[in-house]
Parts: sequence; C-alpha cells; structure tokens
Amino acid sequence: MNAQFNYSAAAALLASGRILANGAQAGAVIAAAGCLLAPHSIGRIAFSVALVFWVIGIWFAVRVEIDVHLFRAMASDPEESGEQLDTFLERFLARKRPPRSQAERIQGSMQLWRSQIGLFFAEAGAFAAGILCVLAGW
Repeated sequence: MNAQFNYSAAAALLASGRILANGAQAGAVIAAAGCLLAPHSIGRIAFSVALVFWVIGIWFAVRVEIDVHLFRAMASDPEESGEQLDTFLERFLARKRPPRSQAERIQGSMQLWRSQIGLFFAEAGAFAAGILCVLAGW
C-alpha cells in the first residue's frame, strides 16, 4: 500500500477521537452536576467514577489528536517524515527511541484510539449507573 495513503487513512480514522472527546466532555459536565446533586452516596460514587474515566480519557484524546496532526503532516512526505519526527522527539522531548516503521507508528496510534474508545464507554457506563442509582433512590 501507498505510504501516503496509509498515513492519511490513519489520520482520518483517528479524527473520530475528537467526537468521542466531545461526547465525554458533555457526559463529564452532567456527571459533575450529578456528584453535587445526587441525593445518596452510591449515585455520587458512580458519577465520580465517570469523572475519573473522563480525566484519563482526556490524556488519550490529546495523544490521539496529536497523532492526527502528525499523520497528516507525515502524509505529505512519508519517506522522510518518520526520521524527522524521531529527531524532533529526541531533541525537544528528550525521548530516545529506536526508529519505528510506518506500520508500528500506525499500530501504536490505533492502540491509543482503541483505549480512548474503551474509556469513553467506561465513562458512559459509570454515568448510566449514576443515573440509575438516582432514579432508584440509592
């Protein structure tokens, strides 16, 4: 497959992480209100767990969004850009790694994206549990 296409396709798929992050933000606002307004501690705990998942999810969302922009930039010059990125990370982030292939870079980003999806659903589950606890009077 074409290296330019691989980076562009990966960036397009990873861009859906922004939609997940927006949904997680909305859930976090409601969960924060639930923490304050839930009448019983079980509901507050469930809403608090949703907020913890949200905070962790932010880290994944930032990493995925960075990869979206990097892959779009790398698609313009796929042959040189991997080496340039490694040099940049080594110089400015003091991050020494062995060179990675395009497939390894994309696989790593996809794993971050899958983790973001998992955290989104974990947050949604905790959020739903909080709502059920409030409705059940717990």
